[in-house]
Amino acid sequence: MSSIACIDPGDPYPKILNFRSSLDLSSAMSQQISSQANKFWQLLTAQSTLDTYRQAVNLTWSILKEAVLLVWLVICLVLVLGDWFWEKSVGLGRQTRLWVNGLQTINTDQVASQAGKAIVEAGKSSLTYTIAQARGQLGLPEKPGLSSVASPAAEAASPVETTAPVETAKVTTATLPISEEKVESVKSTT
Repeated sequence: MSSIACIDPGDPYPKILNFRSSLDLSSAMSQQISSQANKFWQLLTAQSTLDTYRQAVNLTWSILKEAVLLVWLVICLVLVLGDWFWEKSVGLGRQTRLWVNGLQTINTDQVASQAGKAIVEAGKSSLTYTIAQARGQLGLPEKPGLSSVASPAAEAASPVETTAPVETAKVTTATLPISEEKVESVKSTT
């Protein structure tokens, strides 16, 4: 057996290496590494490992595709909302400009005169209609000239100044059931 003494000047106990034991150690390490490499290769090439990695790659690809699609849809939504907001803003600005320009060209005396006429006509029509309805509810005969009165709602819906003739609705009288007590109280007051 051959041995070599390793002497270190600072080491009080010299070490003696045995070559034979180091060779045995090397072969034991080699067997251990070979055994571990074998286990690793079997685990790596197993069918379940391949299936698991295939599923992981497919799932990762699906997640990436869906994430990219979601980002694209959000970008499209932002673009559409931006376009809608732009159109509405520009349209509102143009309408405001037309309104402001229209205010500058309207004669305020004409507006006041037309508004006054419209209010007077609406008031007359409402009063006449209300009186005709009240007479009808009480069962009183219609006053002459009130037979073709239009309802104020129909007149309010139509513009004040029209060039075409406006047809008016005829007022029909309807009687509502009135209790005997109310009829007696009306007769006693007259």
